[in-house]
Amino acid sequence: MSNALLQEAIRCLAIQDVYLRGYNLTIAPDYDPKLNPGTLGVQLRAHVPSGHIVSLRNNEAPEEASTRLLRIYVDTGLRFVSTTNVNQLPGDGDTATPDAVKAELAAQFVAEYLITCQNLSEEARNVFAEHNAAFHVWPYWRELIESVCARARLPLVVLPMFAQNALNKAGQTDSQKA
Repeated sequence: MSNALLQEAIRCLAIQDVYLRGYNLTIAPDYDPKLNPGTLGVQLRAHVPSGHIVSLRNNEAPEEASTRLLRIYVDTGLRFVSTTNVNQLPGDGDTATPDAVKAELAAQFVAEYLITCQNLSEEARNVFAEHNAAFHVWPYWRELIESVCARARLPLVVLPMFAQNALNKAGQTDSQKA
């Protein structure tokens, strides 16, 4: 990572909005969180798959310059995994067998930034997306996890503070117990 590129992006971008684009909750048919919560491991992930620039024109004043936004998509996920079989313990990326996954919540968020400079490089945008977008999304992800888990009667999970170095190259965070 180039600190100069990150500083260029920070200078040229101002956060405008963070919103949920969609989510999906799946609970395994053989798992009833109310009757048998059990001891489950938790796997978390956050990944920035893409981003793009959107130009917004004011139709009432077309002679004005368009507003440019950088939209960064952040994919997040949480899995509750059975820890009864030592070979299915979470923590090795996606190594849990399908029958070990008892519940999964996946969500996509969008972080929008106003572009205030005309000459923001693509490299700087990419470095910024990789290092800042998940951080800005994290509080919204935390709230969604707490809300959905409570409504589905899944074990409550307190999402840890965001730490960029806790995310490995696959976008996984360390496992924890629920």
